[in-house]
Amino acid sequence: MPKSQKLEETLSILARIRRHPTSEEGMIILRQGLKSKYSIAVAQAAKIVGESTITELVSDLVEAFARMMVKPTQVDQNCLAKKEIAQTLYHLEYSDENLFLQGIRHIQMEPVWGGVEDTAAHLRGICALGLVRMNYSDVMNELADLLADPKPEARVAAAKAIAYTGNPQGVPLLRLKTRIGDQAPQVISECFSGLLQLAPADSLAIVAGFLFDPKEQICELAAKYCNADYV
Repeated sequence: MPKSQKLEETLSILARIRRHPTSEEGMIILRQGLKSKYSIAVAQAAKIVGESTITELVSDLVEAFARMMVKPTQVDQNCLAKKEIAQTLYHLEYSDENLFLQGIRHIQMEPVWGGVEDTAAHLRGICALGLVRMNYSDVMNELADLLADPKPEARVAAAKAIAYTGNPQGVPLLRLKTRIGDQAPQVISECFSGLLQLAPADSLAIVAGFLFDPKEQICELAAKYCNADYV
């Protein structure tokens, strides 16, 4: 059977059990899906597990993640499976930091027109939230590194995760990031938001200090967050 036809058949079977994933047949098919050699099928199976909160398949998810980390650019292009697995494990409140540490540090360079590109930024962001949720002891150091990530998507996730900690220790990281700036305005936006969540009284003046920033977008963001609705 041609590869494309086999993949279509696998995805069709997964779609068929979506309404009753915890049935005996559904569980068998989901386990098979997580063992599939097609990353798209693995991702689809992981998504169904997350949607239905099937905690019985946590070990299968972990095994699938490990398999997708072996020659990752070949077996899991664009991190499709790893992203969905990490998202599902985060949803299921998985509490082993090793997987999330592996994910937050993972860089996956893949060929694109004119060069190569890192496709793991979203994965790093999901794993950051996973570490925060489990109260990982060294999470602030991991988030500090992620806040300096080359990919803006990862830096945005880092700022969100720092706010999610609820820990005032994150305030200096966000203040420093706003001071040194960022080429991506959405990163500064998340830093403003995080500062006002973690230390609203002290941070309002900091955000207001950007009302006359030379960059128009930053001025607009500062005005937005200085609005009474945000403090």
